[in-house]
Parts: sequence; C-alpha cells; structure tokens
Amino acid sequence: TSSQRATARFASAVRELAAEDAERIEDRLGAFGAYGKRGDDDDDNEDLKLMSELFLLGARYRVSDSHEINKDAGEIRVDESVILKTLKEMHGYLPRESRRALDAIYGRGETSAAVEEDRGERIFASQRIGYALLLNEAQSRAVRLYAADVNAYPRVFCILSPPGSGKTTVAAAMAAEAARGNAHRMYQPQLLLSVQNVAVDNMGAALKKMDYGGGTIYNMKTTKKLDPHCPAPFDFLDLMDEETLEQWKTHQISLERKVCVNRDEVEQRKKKGVTIDLEYEMKNMSYEECLTCDRRSFENQLRPKIILSTVEMMLQKMYTNSKLCDVIREVRRVIIDEVSLLTEAALYAVIRRFPNARIVLIGDDNQFPPFMYDCKILGQELAGRPALSVAMKAEKVPVVELKEVYRAPQSLVEPYNRLPYGGRLVSKKAEGESPLSAIGLVHSGLPQLLLIDVDGRQERNEKTMSLYNEKEIKALQRLLSKFPEEWKDEIMIICLYKEQKRRLQSAIDKDFRVLTVDSSQVKEKPIVILMTTRTEIPKAGTFFDSIERCNVSVSRQQKALIILGKANLL
Repeated sequence: TSSQRATARFASAVRELAAEDAERIEDRLGAFGAYGKRGDDDDDNEDLKLMSELFLLGARYRVSDSHEINKDAGEIRVDESVILKTLKEMHGYLPRESRRALDAIYGRGETSAAVEEDRGERIFASQRIGYALLLNEAQSRAVRLYAADVNAYPRVFCILSPPGSGKTTVAAAMAAEAARGNAHRMYQPQLLLSVQNVAVDNMGAALKKMDYGGGTIYNMKTTKKLDPHCPAPFDFLDLMDEETLEQWKTHQISLERKVCVNRDEVEQRKKKGVTIDLEYEMKNMSYEECLTCDRRSFENQLRPKIILSTVEMMLQKMYTNSKLCDVIREVRRVIIDEVSLLTEAALYAVIRRFPNARIVLIGDDNQFPPFMYDCKILGQELAGRPALSVAMKAEKVPVVELKEVYRAPQSLVEPYNRLPYGGRLVSKKAEGESPLSAIGLVHSGLPQLLLIDVDGRQERNEKTMSLYNEKEIKALQRLLSKFPEEWKDEIMIICLYKEQKRRLQSAIDKDFRVLTVDSSQVKEKPIVILMTTRTEIPKAGTFFDSIERCNVSVSRQQKALIILGKANLL
C-alpha cells in the first residue's frame, strides 16, 4: 500500500541521519534537553536545523499516510499538505522572535510561576446587550495574561479546558478585552483559530455577545462553507446588508454585473493563445463563482481587528493573492482552540508564520489527540504529537486550569470526572430538569443517568471490519418511541462504531442527529444516547478502552445520559 511505501521511505531517511542525530531524535522526543545548546550562532543553531528537518520528515510521512484515511474523519483533521508546504517555505533561517515561543515550549524559557502568583480581581466581561458576565478566577487570570503587553512574558501559555468549562467564553473574553485595550493604539489584529469549523463558529457566536470596542470581526470561510440561509457569525454573508443577503438567498443577485474571471488564469490562457471573451465569461458564471468573486473583493477591502478561521484555511490563505494576507501578517495575538487536535508540526508552522505573536493554546489533553496520531510510529512521533501535551511537557509554559464547569449538573459530570480529571471538576450548574423522569425512565429525584442492558451480539462488516449490533438498534428504536416528537432536536446519538452509525441512520427518523465519537467533540445536546455495540471483550489497548474516547463520549450531555450496551462488559 502507499502507507507501507511511505513507511519504507521514511525509515530510509531516518537511517541516513548521523548517529549523533539519532541520539538527538530520542532527546527531542523526550524533553529536548539539548535544544538551543549546539551551534555557535543563535540564529543558525544546529538543534533548530535538526528540529526543522525532523518536522519535514514527519510531515512528509503524514501526508503520505493521509492518502488512505477514512473520509468519515471530517473536520477533526487538518490537510497535512498545507502544513508540509508551510514548513518547506519556512525551512532554514529562524527569526530571533520565533525563538521566544520555542524556548518556552521546549524548556529554555522563563518559569511559569507568574501564573501561580496571579491573584487579581475577577473580571467582568462586558456584554453588548448592557450587562457584564462575571468570569471565574481562572478565566479572569487567562484574560489578564492575554491582554497584557504583547512584548511581555509570557509569549505562550496554555488553558486546560475540560468539557463544559467555558473555554469558548474565555476565548471570546480574551479577544474582546485585548481589542478594547488596543482601540487607541497601533493596529494589532488578532487571530482566533481552531481545527474544526464548529469551534470557530462557536467563538464567533460568543464574540457576538461581547463588547469588543467596535470595528470589524471577520470569520474567514471558503465559498462552499457559506450558506445564505444560515450565515455563521461574522462570515461574509453575515456581514452583508439584509437586502443583498435576501438576493443571494433567492438567487436574484445580478450576476451579469460581476467580472469574476481570475486574473492569473486569464494571463495563463493568453500565453497559451486562448482568447478571453469577458462578456461570455460573465454570462456563464455559476452562482458559486459569483459568490466567490464577491467574497474575494470584500476581503481585499477588509481591515478587521479580529479574524476567525480554521488553522488549515489560515495557512492556505497565505498562498493566495488576497490583500487580507497583509492584515494576517500583522497579527500579534493568536488564540488556538481545541489544540489537543493540533499536531506539533502544525503549531511549529503557526509559530513560524507569526514570530511576534503571543500564542494561547486552549484544549484538553484528556480528549482526542490529532487525527492519525500513533505514538508507536516514529513518523507520527516526529510531526504528529499533540501540540498541547508538547507545550506543557517541559513545564515552562504557564498553564491556567479551568476546573469549574457549566454544561451539566454535578450528577452528570461524575461519569467523566473521576478517571480523567481525578475528581477535580466542580459543576456550577444546579440540578434542574429531569427529562428521563418525566417520561418514566428514571425515578424522580435520581440522577438522569440510565444504562440499558442489551442482550445482543456484535457482528462485523467484513468489508470495512467495523462492528454492528442489530439488537442494539432495535432497542434504540423502542427507546426513541418513548420520547415526545418535539424532543428530537434535543437528542444526540453517539456511536462507537461507524458501521453501527451507518445502519442506524437508515433505521430511524432522519431528524435524529447521529454522530461518531470523533465528530461529537465540541458538540453538546440536552440528551445524549451512547451506543457501545460491542459484546465481546476487546484486546487491551484498542480504542474501545481508550480513556480519551470514553471521556468525549460521556461528556456531551446537558440534562441526561443514556448508555446502551452489554452491562457486564461495560
């Protein structure tokens, strides 16, 4: 397979490294104690050269390995080719400014004690609707660190954010506080990034409620992600006037007034002797092409104070002719959400792109690591390690830990509180509605938790090798019949196995939302139903007994959690 060929090429490349380099590979994957010690010139350091070489090797491996990935991965992955492209461009000279972030991450920075000593007042996050949200102590500490002089310590810090801990709120509060503080200073745009579009849009929705001191916020999206019937917060369609948006909704926009021919394409076609008929081109443009033209024209006139984007799109944008790239190059503050899904190589690419920026890493090392990551494969280790874990490993980067949670009451937090978090999470949400008691599934006054023991049998799709359980599907159908029709929008069904998800979707009403565990991260619903499917004890170390997977699957609920499976196995 192409994956096996990639492994062979990678192994050959590693063998070509000197024995001394091989020792330093082991060192980098440990604590990188030798970082910054070799070489006479700080700007031409041998360890930095090796670091860059190893990232390139690992990124090439991940690009080859990603050719065989399952498309169901969706948005939890980043296009590895754009990371490799950025690393190639940035390979070589390392600006001194980038060294500050790398020094902190790899253990040669200042101590993180400054965060522990912070005992400032709790901050009121100003809301646009006239009142202020009182942040908790940890959230307030994060806002102060972020909004401080960007040239001061720290250059990098982390925010540990368990499920429901208000990370989206604190990200928006940090950006709004810095935006208001910079209102009368030199232009310093900010970037709010994530691996997934849904997390980006969540930050945009939170910013909509904040007082950010005026100015433009822009949610950067490809045309395919733009929906005139449901604009995302601050995207191109959301920022246009209602009359124009209505024209796009009804396809009444005047297409003939647009000249959407790509200039580079025109020049290339002229060189080939192809005649360009602009009038013909305009009349034959599609709706999507016209929307793209308008979006590009709009972006070329923008000078936003805050830009929202996925990491992938931001890196891709830097290879376009958009004038928005000039704004992005001026960024001095970067917030990255869901950073447990971000690879070490991708973080390195971001640091190289923004050498002068303060970078905040928000995530949870008890949730999913980057897509495809396997610590037993050297190619993955060199480029695919979780950026959050790497940043915290040397214990030089300040860490703000959010322990107060707001998604669910304490009784619904307990299923995931003990094992991943050592019982540290404290819910600030009172016990409220009891939906399972209301329909007779749980006695009144008891936690809204239910385990349904299904006497089924796991089977395997021989083509995909994924598991399914027909009796579990029938049990779910009977369960769903007990819920009122109007509750459909409040229910999320999570399947551990893709084959079970596929069969379930064809067996129940399409209005029910069915997700894999991977795609459920950053999502939540009042009622969550988990389909475990398996009835036989798996081999140790499979994803069935993964703490991270278990943590994500039982932490999406707001009001009730139901688990279907074989009780003695679970």
